[in-house]
Amino acid sequence: MDQKESILNAAMKHFAVRGYRRTTMDEVAAEVGLGTPALYYYFKNKLDLFKAVTEREGTAILEKLEAAVGKEADPAGQLRAFCLTRFSLLAERYALHRLSERVHREIHELCRKIQASLFQREAALMEGIFDRGIRAGTFKAVDVPLAAALVLQTFRYLETPGGFFSGPKELGKRVDFALDILLHGLAKRP
Repeated sequence: MDQKESILNAAMKHFAVRGYRRTTMDEVAAEVGLGTPALYYYFKNKLDLFKAVTEREGTAILEKLEAAVGKEADPAGQLRAFCLTRFSLLAERYALHRLSERVHREIHELCRKIQASLFQREAALMEGIFDRGIRAGTFKAVDVPLAAALVLQTFRYLETPGGFFSGPKELGKRVDFALDILLHGLAKRP
């Protein structure tokens, strides 16, 4: 692992435990065996360091989502893979979730911008799944951006700590249930 990655790992740990305001560049530098001035070679200030931590984590999540979707040929399978991967990663990356909630209160505007950027990339991935599904005849023709926003907003609500998707227990069963309701509704089928 290179020095920059070590710094990002240490910073994530400190931000998650101590919050943005109480974390110092001195603490992060000490944890990775650097003097504080050397830390400024990599990051111009604490805000820049925080931004790098959150962007790295968000990008890692999106890359795993794209890889999971890419393994499936059929749009319904892609949608299921997206959901299973997203909720598995949420449990796995709970530190980032805790970090962003805590720090969000401290530096709201930067968090909002980073989160909006990640949500846009996630929406683009979901829209691609829906477009492929419509072209393949798997999904009916709908307003794709609106449908993607609805599904993603629903999942954001359901993924809150202690919510419907929290924890790995029966995750596949819960995702299948949610997708069945979203894709087929509550209407009884003949």
